[in-house]
Amino acid sequence: MGVRGSLLLAFLSVSMFSLVAAVTGILSLSQVGQSLDDITEHRVPEALAWLELSRSIERVVQVAPVLLSATTEERRAEVSADMFGKMEALSELLNRARQYGEVDGQEKYMLDGAIDVSLASDRAVELVNRINDNFVAIDAFVGERLQLLKERSKVRRQLARGNSNAQRVLTPGTRIINFQTADWVNSSAVEPNAELSLEQAELARSIIASLPQQRAAVMFDAFNRELLSIADADTAEQVDLLGFPVQGILDGLEAEIAAMPKRMLNRLSKQVQRLRDLSVGPGSLPEIRKSELIAVAQAKELLALNTRLSSFLANRTQTLVTAANQRIEVANTTAIERRILNRNILSGVVVLSIVSSLLIVWLYVGRSLTARLTALSDSMMAISNGDLRAALPSGEGRDEISRMAKALVVFRDTAIEVEESNLREIATARQRLIDAIESINEGFAFYDAEDRLVLSNQRYKDLLYDGQTVDLTPGTTFESILRNAVDNGMIAEAHDDPETWLEGRMERHRNPGQPLLQQRSDNRWVMVSERRVTGGGAVAIYSDLTELKQREDQLSHANQQIMSSVHYASRIQEAMLPSRHALGSILPDHFLIWEPRDIVGGDFFWCHETNQGAYIIVGDCTGHGVPGAFMTLIACGLIDRHLRTNDTMKPSELLSAMHADLRELLGQNEKNSETDDGLEAGICFIERSGGRMTFAGSRFSLFAVTEDEINEIKGDKAGIGYHRYSADTQFTDTEITANANDRYIMATDGLFDQVGGAKRRGYGKLRLRAFIDAHRNTTITKQGDALRETLAEYQGDEYRRDDLTVLGFQIPSA
Repeated sequence: MGVRGSLLLAFLSVSMFSLVAAVTGILSLSQVGQSLDDITEHRVPEALAWLELSRSIERVVQVAPVLLSATTEERRAEVSADMFGKMEALSELLNRARQYGEVDGQEKYMLDGAIDVSLASDRAVELVNRINDNFVAIDAFVGERLQLLKERSKVRRQLARGNSNAQRVLTPGTRIINFQTADWVNSSAVEPNAELSLEQAELARSIIASLPQQRAAVMFDAFNRELLSIADADTAEQVDLLGFPVQGILDGLEAEIAAMPKRMLNRLSKQVQRLRDLSVGPGSLPEIRKSELIAVAQAKELLALNTRLSSFLANRTQTLVTAANQRIEVANTTAIERRILNRNILSGVVVLSIVSSLLIVWLYVGRSLTARLTALSDSMMAISNGDLRAALPSGEGRDEISRMAKALVVFRDTAIEVEESNLREIATARQRLIDAIESINEGFAFYDAEDRLVLSNQRYKDLLYDGQTVDLTPGTTFESILRNAVDNGMIAEAHDDPETWLEGRMERHRNPGQPLLQQRSDNRWVMVSERRVTGGGAVAIYSDLTELKQREDQLSHANQQIMSSVHYASRIQEAMLPSRHALGSILPDHFLIWEPRDIVGGDFFWCHETNQGAYIIVGDCTGHGVPGAFMTLIACGLIDRHLRTNDTMKPSELLSAMHADLRELLGQNEKNSETDDGLEAGICFIERSGGRMTFAGSRFSLFAVTEDEINEIKGDKAGIGYHRYSADTQFTDTEITANANDRYIMATDGLFDQVGGAKRRGYGKLRLRAFIDAHRNTTITKQGDALRETLAEYQGDEYRRDDLTVLGFQIPSA
């Protein structure tokens, strides 16, 4: 039998014991798991449920006194909802606890051999239902008490109103007597035995006649106090006791008012009858107070009953908790017993497995396998360490170890042959790599993890040292190579402070980032790109960018020439437009914002004065920058030519003439014209007599600002010069009557289309209207400054979309 069969037999023998041990362990774990599952899934949750039920009972009972003390219907509804919510949760908790107790097929447990747990659970359900019913009754009594409180408040208001009415009837006469008495006392002293004058006698009779009224007023106040004291009575007997003097006061009142004048008697009799209704019979204050005391007493009785029932329920739940704990103890004891039994069985199987394994190792493995395998392993380790000439064990025999020894001999011979072949291939590959690196135009260098040079090409040396004789043998550190270049003055950037530059360059080499552009002392530019590789080394690529830098300088010079030409064109454009002085001579009160997007632009403004008045024009040509500027020159030339030949043209006629001339000038009259350029403009003609102005617009609006409103006077929808509008297109004039303080604003779409703000939207006409309304009380010059600041703030960091022109003015007086 070979090694395979012997080891297989030994493995099966050991595996048999392992299988028995595994089955025993699985059985033990299964039995213990069942016990633990019973404890964790049934017994412990049951005990916790009963404990939570016991705590919930206390919380629910504590809510009832709060309900009893509620003084408003809202508070009652809030506390009642809380209380019944807790009762509902209590019922759900009770059902869950009972379900845990029923998982054993309705098994009944006896606590200490005397108490049936199932019966205790049923009793707990009964107690919870009774407590819930009592809470419903308490809630009803509280609702009744709140209704009685409302009725009592209503009676108190009626009582106060009745007393107030009675006092208003009685008080005027008493006040008159008091005033007359004060006058009598202050007028002169009365002799002791002197006779009374007629006025004094009349006053004395009035005083005697007012005594019943004064007594009645006092009795009304006494009745009010006595009846209100009944509302604070604590028992029904006290209510009856306090009611006796109230009736006596009413009887006395009736006697007092009987002797009063008939009119006063009628009014007071009605008040006395109303007060009697409030003190006697259904709906009276005493009856309401009695009903309230009865409702409170019944609620308190139910509250006391619930307290006792909750105590009983707590005792039942404690009984059930104790029963659940006993079940946990029984399940725990069962699990321990099963674990001990299976542990003993498993220990026996393990001992037998160890004994059999020792016998197999001693009798077979140690004697037959270990020695031969050790010799074979030593030979393999020697070969793996590079000793291909090490001694090998004998290959005699027919088992697997002998065949392994024979295979090792073949492997050793093959390894010797492969080693010799690999050395030849490595030398060839290295030479190919060197040839490939030498053939590229960039300098190449590879450094190891310790920043020592491993490989580089001649281009790297030429770019670094410019043909100088320098030793770049492998093993040279990067710092020494770099320092040698600095010392030889090859790097222009390092001339001022070599050490600082070296320190920064070494840090960049250790932590490479973006490519670095270096200027050499011979005015060459070299881009250094470094990357870290796996294992900690670094690869550096040096590229000569001198030619690219020269082309960049040429492009920069060309760009400067172009920008110089554009700035010169800007000066020409500004010279073609009217001067600010000329505009100010026509419009003393105005502001102008003219800001081309690209130094020059397609927006323009124009003014022209004639004997009849002055033309004010704002326009927006197709395009931006230089093309737009050329269009403005054409437009201004057309305007100047027409107004010099005919200075009586209406604004609409001037727009029509410009449209026809521009179509012809741009060659856009033909049907197959490839261009479609033009402009939009607004023209105002201000009459010299003052107070009147004519406006015409081509896709352009005029904003008229009066004291009361802001009106947008829109122009025609046709553009000027465009191929899509016929040559005979006519425009419309709008006559405007202006007041002294009216203002007018014309703006190109560079204002309305400018994106900005938090939501990145166009400025638009609504924001312009809001700005005008907010600054209508400032001078027009300050209004222009404020608009410029507002636009800059609104634009923020956004890109300028278009050329911008805004002209605001007031019509000068005649």
